Amino acid sequence: MIDPGSDRHMLALRGFYLPPRRVDVEAILRDPVARRALRIRSVIALQARAGTTTTRDQAAAAVDRVERRAR
Repeated sequence: MIDPGSDRHMLALRGFYLPPRRVDVEAILRDPVARRALRIRSVIALQARAGTTTTRDQAAAAVDRVERRAR
């Protein structure tokens, strides 16, 4: 996903082709902060696909609940 505040986002909105950037997935999964951010963004995206608008705070609360239950 392109960060909405970035120049890449503005170029994508204008129809420019932007080749995908490489992402070190293992590094994201090792870093607890990045892993949590990924989970939050995933919850928001999945809810959007289902037609439900979810705020970042709602998604963060859902991620926290799931993590607490997993312990």
